[in-house]
Amino acid sequence: MRLRRDRVLAGVICVAVVVMVPILSAQKRAAPGAAPALTLETVARDWDQFVGMAPAQIRWSGDGQSIYFEWNPERNDASSLHALPVTGGQPRKLTPEEVRLVPPSEPRGSHATDVVDTSRDGSLVAYERQGDIFLLNVRSGKVARLTTTEAVEQNPRITHDLASVTFESANNLFVRDIATGALTQVTNFRTGRASGRPPNEQEKYLEAQQLDLFDFVKRADRQSKDQTDRSRREKGVRLTPTSLTDAQSVQDMELSPDRQFATFTLVDDTKLLATKSVDYPDYVNRTGFVEMKKYAGAVKPTTPFRDNLLGVVAVADGKVRYVDSSSFGKPVSWNTILWSDDGKHAVAWAGSQDHKDLWLCAIDLKTATPKVLFHEHDDAWVRGYRAGRLQRGDGFTMGFLPDGRTVYFLSEQDGWYHLYTVGTEGDALRQLTKGAFEISRPTLSKDGTTWYFLSGEGDLFQQQLYSMPLAGGPRTKLTTKAGWYEDYAVSPDNTKIALLYETPTSPADLYLMDNRAGAEQKPATSSRTEEFKQYSWQTPDYVTFPDKDGWRVHAELYKPARPHPLHPAIIHVHGAGWAHGTGKRFEVNLPENHAQFQYYADHGYTVLNVDYKSSRGYGRESRTAIYMQMGKPEVESLDAAVEYLVTKCGVDRKRIGLYGHSQGGFVTLMGLLTRPGVFAVGVAQAPPTDFAHAPTFYYTTRVLNIPWLEPDAYKRSSPISYADKLQDRLLILHGINDTNVPIQESFRLTQRFIELKKTGWELAVYPVESHLPRQETSRLDMERRRFALFESVLKAPTGPVPGKSQAK
Repeated sequence: MRLRRDRVLAGVICVAVVVMVPILSAQKRAAPGAAPALTLETVARDWDQFVGMAPAQIRWSGDGQSIYFEWNPERNDASSLHALPVTGGQPRKLTPEEVRLVPPSEPRGSHATDVVDTSRDGSLVAYERQGDIFLLNVRSGKVARLTTTEAVEQNPRITHDLASVTFESANNLFVRDIATGALTQVTNFRTGRASGRPPNEQEKYLEAQQLDLFDFVKRADRQSKDQTDRSRREKGVRLTPTSLTDAQSVQDMELSPDRQFATFTLVDDTKLLATKSVDYPDYVNRTGFVEMKKYAGAVKPTTPFRDNLLGVVAVADGKVRYVDSSSFGKPVSWNTILWSDDGKHAVAWAGSQDHKDLWLCAIDLKTATPKVLFHEHDDAWVRGYRAGRLQRGDGFTMGFLPDGRTVYFLSEQDGWYHLYTVGTEGDALRQLTKGAFEISRPTLSKDGTTWYFLSGEGDLFQQQLYSMPLAGGPRTKLTTKAGWYEDYAVSPDNTKIALLYETPTSPADLYLMDNRAGAEQKPATSSRTEEFKQYSWQTPDYVTFPDKDGWRVHAELYKPARPHPLHPAIIHVHGAGWAHGTGKRFEVNLPENHAQFQYYADHGYTVLNVDYKSSRGYGRESRTAIYMQMGKPEVESLDAAVEYLVTKCGVDRKRIGLYGHSQGGFVTLMGLLTRPGVFAVGVAQAPPTDFAHAPTFYYTTRVLNIPWLEPDAYKRSSPISYADKLQDRLLILHGINDTNVPIQESFRLTQRFIELKKTGWELAVYPVESHLPRQETSRLDMERRRFALFESVLKAPTGPVPGKSQAK
């Protein structure tokens, strides 16, 4: 129920099951031949259905004759694997039988596991699909299925001598001989044991007494030992078993090129399991009962909860040792070992669990000792590490150059994310790219002579494809069309490039071009629906303006064709915290998207989509600006945005709204609560409100350290600390099943508002939604509520009415 007092909306909680606001999206019918007008129903649509699903996961076949990619032109519930001949023609949907014979794409997610491995000479590709292992002979095109079991086999690796394929299953490493099919178990980790506890003194005493008193026990014990010895002699060498507790698992298993050692990381979740988990209620489900569920692996900010040790197994006897980490002077976690193609060098990353240091090390397997090749320290936190483990999602890049003794990697050492190399024998560190831009996804050509990478060089609103000689030097811009190149894949013979390219008015599609600068980009797919093409999509202006410290804020400006006479404006702030929220592209995968901005502009609002300070793509200064003070730099960017709108766009200073999702919801709350009176209204969707309670430990503890060690940092970085400053209108939208930012975050803040007797706020709760709303009806309800509030506040004839305390 909505309660009003002196035109002020009191704080209420609404369960968003029944639409409680009028439908405001109806438009006049467009004139014949004119582009249709956007409606809120359109904005809330399932974008795969309305826009069409863009191709994804592009890669070349081993012979370079086809391009594989995921696609969904039929707009089914899920995408399918397609193939496109390099000679052109129409993409073809592969059958399930054909899909099993195609290696999957390289993993990209932050926590992805390896599913594909190519031999050092490129002749073989081993891959996992649905828990089984396959082997592709690139020259013949034939695929052999190496396992067909109910167990899960994963992390395939082709041995250095090309004779075998290794894989993990049930915490152990196995080797399959390609020629004979013989299967050998290399390690002997035993799970589910009671932590390998030795017998206590009472147990020792009783056992000795039994053996001393009873001939039957003596004889049975002797027979058992004789049988065990006989079995060992007949079977041959037995591997020494290593017991794992229920909290431990083994991953990243790899056989050394000389087959003398197997390496692995031991993941120990003992501290995690001892930490109280965060639960949430599932109200609407198949059973009809309320079910309590746990956030998978999520705990509130705490000390490092997971240990990752780097282990070495002697293949001859199965004995395990762990790489000595004492020289680092602080607890570290390890990533997996990487071998050079010649099999002579092994390197691995170690990261401190406090996120402030990382070391690239050469590993001596015989002695299980590291030798530091490169050390990076950041007083805030080193980019790319979460609790000491390098994550793919933060730009994981690492490999050997063709010489087999030089390692390449990405580092932010000079303030921007660039490509570096260092030798395994003490060679000096070399920086291969340099400038006020960042690169991503560097890859080497098959012949090992040329680098390819995506870069924002010259225009941080764009991402273009570049090439560069192996040793560094001049960079060649291969793509020339303005826009955003999301992904690329160079053909095995280095003559063609497949691209995923998008513009501000069209989401990504697949293009092909010859591998030379400025070559024509030929479209290979057409993913846009006819309905999408009917709309006249606006290309925003791409603007920058300085904050109080002179840092350039990047933003997209959507101008209304018919500005409202009261000159209102809306500022959008992106989610995901460290993300790139602006660019010459058409973003469709987020709750806030291009269509939303255009809809508001169609209704007379000036819309500014802002990359606040701490956004991705702007160097270390931006990334770490929020260290120990989350919210402060972002709001300073909003201060600059307000001044830009007022002085450059003629916006009424008293009619500016603010909104965002997730971290954008957090920034929205911080804007309203630390700048009361600056923003007339804010809408925060799924917002973190108190980082001491958010189950995003790996992110929060990087930025703010440990809560009980830095309570002031958590207090000044949490909107709940400023709840008493609320004076402007606020709407909070939150899904009960949110497994990223728990609904508890919004409940705690609204309870604080209630106790402070604040008015002017609303909370709309969505019973079946998670962090990203999946139901079209839920999205429509959110859009209606948000737009209705903007309309009622920002276009009020007498001006916005701030919230007031309830009368006593």
